Amino acid sequence: MAAAGGPVARIELGDFTVAGARRFAANAYLCAELCGPRRSENHLFSDATGSGTDAAPMVARFKAISETLERWAHLTLAPISEGRRYGFDIDPSTTGMAAYPGLFAREARRAALHEAAERFNLRAWWEGHLAARETTTPWPGVEAAVLCSEAPGITVLLHRRAPDGSAAYGHASAATYAAACARAMDELERHALVLRQRVLASNDAATVLPEVTDLLERRSLHFASAHGYEHFLERLRSGCSRPALRPRLICDAAIPGPWSRYASVWRVAYAPPSERFLADDPTYFFW
Repeated sequence: MAAAGGPVARIELGDFTVAGARRFAANAYLCAELCGPRRSENHLFSDATGSGTDAAPMVARFKAISETLERWAHLTLAPISEGRRYGFDIDPSTTGMAAYPGLFAREARRAALHEAAERFNLRAWWEGHLAARETTTPWPGVEAAVLCSEAPGITVLLHRRAPDGSAAYGHASAATYAAACARAMDELERHALVLRQRVLASNDAATVLPEVTDLLERRSLHFASAHGYEHFLERLRSGCSRPALRPRLICDAAIPGPWSRYASVWRVAYAPPSERFLADDPTYFFW
């Protein structure tokens, strides 16, 4: 923590419910002097640098701190020429980054590999290069699709329509279908919670909601809408419209830096199918 000379300014902890079970959500904030300039202001999601979810509050905090350290590495390297060594000139996002406390980087690389596969599959599927195989889940009302490619692991995309027509989503990659579904379900419920909070605020006549300008938040709101959900379903059921895309590795490396005092940071990244995910397009399924 910052009080002891560390990079994390503060940590917040809350809880929510996933499939009837209590889960803890932690947010961690990097010290202001390490953050650099902000691009836009969030009105939907938290301004936290990193977040983590788990059944145990201590593990949720651990995950939030780990994500904060990987974000520190990204904020430091992505804008400068040295970032080319880690593929930030091709994919400037945090995709495929992971941090794990300790001297051994194996766990950090494993987590980075799964995230890289998830993001590659999601983009390639949305742009028509991959098919999605629809399947079932253990949760009533939650539907699933498996995104199939040569990338490691199993990528699962969950979606659920609410009675009002809105929708929430979650996606994850893991070594097994069950593990990927569990991670994606955490994400889906957090997405649904954020949307419910916005609806409650909009129903309060005394509350004036600020205009959402952040691109990723605009995408989230578009696909949460009834119109956006129909857009999503149209793509889900339209199959593969372009040649299959094989993953091309652009980075698989440890990222040393001042964060290495606290954790091993690793990045795995595949070349994206195009630069569409970077465009100012709120109808692109990636946030």
